[in-house]
Amino acid sequence: MIDGSDGPPASPPQLSSNTPVLLLPRYLSLLVRWADWKATKLPLLLAGMSYALLRKDQLGAAEAADFAALFVLICLYASLGHIVNDYADREADRIAGKQKILARLSKWAAIVVITLPCVGIVAIASAMFQGYTLLLTIVALLVASFYSLPPIRLKERGVLAWIAAALAQRTLPMAIVFEALDQWDWAAVLLCVLGTLIGLRHIAIHQLGDHYNDLRSGVRTVVTEHGAERIMRLITRGLFPAEVACACVAVGAMSYFEPLVGTAAIAYAIVLALQTWNRGFPSPLVTYGGISEFYYVILPIMLAFLLARKNPLFLPVLLVSAALVPREMFGMLRAAFSSPGAAQR
Repeated sequence: MIDGSDGPPASPPQLSSNTPVLLLPRYLSLLVRWADWKATKLPLLLAGMSYALLRKDQLGAAEAADFAALFVLICLYASLGHIVNDYADREADRIAGKQKILARLSKWAAIVVITLPCVGIVAIASAMFQGYTLLLTIVALLVASFYSLPPIRLKERGVLAWIAAALAQRTLPMAIVFEALDQWDWAAVLLCVLGTLIGLRHIAIHQLGDHYNDLRSGVRTVVTEHGAERIMRLITRGLFPAEVACACVAVGAMSYFEPLVGTAAIAYAIVLALQTWNRGFPSPLVTYGGISEFYYVILPIMLAFLLARKNPLFLPVLLVSAALVPREMFGMLRAAFSSPGAAQR
């Protein structure tokens, strides 16, 4: 797992090679590792999808069908990344005694598990969108595969691994969103750049967390090669300031067309300033906290609300955006209102 998740993944039950994995929802949720990406990748992609539709003059059943197809495509693609990674590590997981589902399957059964979502992704892109959307989708699949699979295995190639992961997990999916819905503008470009910066920061945080284990096991990463202190400075003085600046400009660009987005951002900035005044600014060395609530809660819910207000047919988008709010965010909200005088503030 590269990005943060809602917590450690559940321990999968004992499986045999004859277990019908795809027919059992519990096993399927463990296989695609829904909790690993639903809280830190999907919400911002949903925000991009909502913004793209808000820029259209008319919204109807055809746009709703495009949204639904794109949502399924993104979900299949995000899950595929984890499946491919587990496939690449099958032998290592078996040696380590890890109870990963693909490690318990035969090689050909594991290949089938990988092939099915790939077919679904390409089929949706071909049937519903075609053109450059299909091309971007194929490029994303190739980058995600090269990241994990030998002999290229980009995740073992230093800074190139960071770039490949950020592109595969965030940049290319966001580009697919705007290309599929045919709504490119400066805000769309900035959201793609923002996703890249968020991805790079999260990858660096992940490697910092694994720093000591990687040193002991002899695994070479950017952090083990360049030192934890240097990478922490890169995050706090480089990646995070660039990310905040890009987020501000992106919100400003969206606010030109949807002023309520800017209003929500200003209100959030005031709340964050009050919290910083009393508790200090949350560290950029954590996955959640600080500006993350805006990415994963406020922006997607606000855009989904505006979309549902424009056409009630898109009310399910608002419900999905609300359902994706991470448990950590609720804990932070409780903590923010637990100090004396918080309610008055």
